[in-house]
Order: sequence, then C-alpha cells, then structure tokens
Amino acid sequence: MPDAGQILRRVPGLTLRKLDTWTTSGLLRPTAGSRGTGNRREWPSSELPVIEAMVRLTAIGIPPKLAEQLARSGGEPVEIGGVSVHVDLAASADHAVA
Repeated sequence: MPDAGQILRRVPGLTLRKLDTWTTSGLLRPTAGSRGTGNRREWPSSELPVIEAMVRLTAIGIPPKLAEQLARSGGEPVEIGGVSVHVDLAASADHAVA
C-alpha cells in the first residue's frame, strides 16, 4: 500500500496539501489503520486511479467532490443537475470530458 510520499512521486500535479484535504474531507479512503491526524497514512492501490483522475479533473476546473464522483463512476454516466456527464479517463487529458 502506497504512502503519501509514494503517491506524490507517482501523480504529477498532486500536492501534499491536496492529498491531505481530500482525505480529511472524506473524498479519498485511506486504509483503516492509517486514519486520523498524526498517523502515517497509506492508501489501497485501488485509490491510485481515483487520485490520478481527481488531479486531472480538478486541473480543468471540476470541483473536488464532483471529480471524486466522476472518478469513482467506473466510466458510467453521472447525473448532475439533470445532465448526464460521462468521463473517459482513458482518453487524453485534452479530451477527458464528454
């Protein structure tokens, strides 16, 4: 399970502040034993694609909560204000939102 340093090295554009904010606000899910202030956090490998997608989506102006929903959607459309939004996270960064 990667810790914060490993994740920061792997995900360009991610800062420790963002990682901490997204985790403390419940958008990211660290392993059970690494929750809370003052503990070394680790995240399951299943969170890495979510983190990578959230960084890409927030970089184009999508709010973190919505970015988390889209990242966890598994490619399925997400309803937002009566509009169906689909994100192809495998697409290039320039064409990720359809």
